[in-house]
Parts: sequence; C-alpha cells; structure tokens
Amino acid sequence: LTDKYDGVIIVAHKTDNTIHIIERKTGETLHILETGIEPHEVEVSHDGAIAVVCNYGNRKEVGNTLSVYDIKNATLIRTIDLGEHARPHGMQWITGTSKMLVTAESTNNLLVVDVEKGVVERAIGTEQPISHMVAASIDFKTAFVPSIRTGNVTIIDLQTDSIIAQVYSGKGAEGAAV
Repeated sequence: LTDKYDGVIIVAHKTDNTIHIIERKTGETLHILETGIEPHEVEVSHDGAIAVVCNYGNRKEVGNTLSVYDIKNATLIRTIDLGEHARPHGMQWITGTSKMLVTAESTNNLLVVDVEKGVVERAIGTEQPISHMVAASIDFKTAFVPSIRTGNVTIIDLQTDSIIAQVYSGKGAEGAAV
C-alpha cells in the first residue's frame, strides 16, 4: 500500500449508508463510498488491502449483503449476497486466507464466507437467537458466538461445524474476544 493508505481508519455510517476512509495522521477524509443498508461492522484483511462491511439493514428493509472494498483504490470490488442469511453482524477474518467468519442474526448461524470468491461456503447453526458477534481462537479451530437474547455463548468446533457447548455469560451478551 502507498503511504497515503497506510494507517487509514475506515468508519461505517449507518445513517447515510456509507463508509469514510480517513487518513489516520491528518484526519482528512480521503473517500466516502456507498455501502448497503445500515452498515454495522468493518473488518480489514491482514494485509490491509481489503475491507469488508456487513450491511445489516433497518426496520423497513432487511440487509443480507457484505460489501467488499479495495482500500488503496477506494473502490467497491463486489457485493456478496448472503441469501437467506440476513442481518449480518459480527465478522472476523480467518488469518492467512480469503475467508471470514460472519454471524447472521436472522438465521442464527455462523457463516464461513470466501470473500475472494464471493460465496457462503458453510452455515453453522448456533441454536441461539440473535447470534451477534464472533471471536475465534488464534488457530481458528474454535469460534465463540454470544447471543443477545439468551446470554449464552455458543462454542463451535470449526473443524467439524458442531457445537461444543453453550455457556451462560450474562443477559444481553454481545461482544467477545479471545
């Protein structure tokens, strides 16, 4: 990446369905790019070249897409349609791959999405309503998905796509980190 795009901040704006690419050192907004409906989260690839935004939707229109951007060129590369898996929210890149984990609140699934190919590879049921965010172990063998409604954290074996356990963490559980 060029110096100008080394160290940018990417901010999602739900009210105007955009992301702002901001130069970290000066605070200058370099670009404003359109997203899908009410973007909620942004994840940047480990090499800093690609940003993915989940388009959650609003009360009138349910979102079910991910917007994929080339940061250096400030362009939309593709929009990934998640099909029935609406209300995408939590995201985490799988280190060393073009894949990421994405939660789908409407179907209570953890998705494995190939960002480069633009497809959902797998959907793993969490058995918990409003599966919100996701955190994975450093080796990406295990994922942790909290449920806002139940307070449970679903622990998923990513090798077998099976639930290891559900652990109560407290009402309104949203975020997690490993």
